[in-house]
Amino acid sequence: MLSKHRCPHTGIVNYFARTEPFFAVGSISETERRPGHYYWRVYNAAKIISGIAADMKSAEQRLEREYRDQSRLQ
Repeated sequence: MLSKHRCPHTGIVNYFARTEPFFAVGSISETERRPGHYYWRVYNAAKIISGIAADMKSAEQRLEREYRDQSRLQ
């Protein structure tokens, strides 16, 4: 389970793992070029996994799925 916190200054939503509550494991932000679309990222020591979703809920689902998949590989 990931917790999330929206930055009031940038609007970026950062996601945190229960085991590491002060280090973001992913984030979602609204794209500038395509308003209404969301850019999601999962931070991994080896690489950053990212994509674009048509809505916030879809972006959050993709972020959580990728984070879960990457956690199983480690």
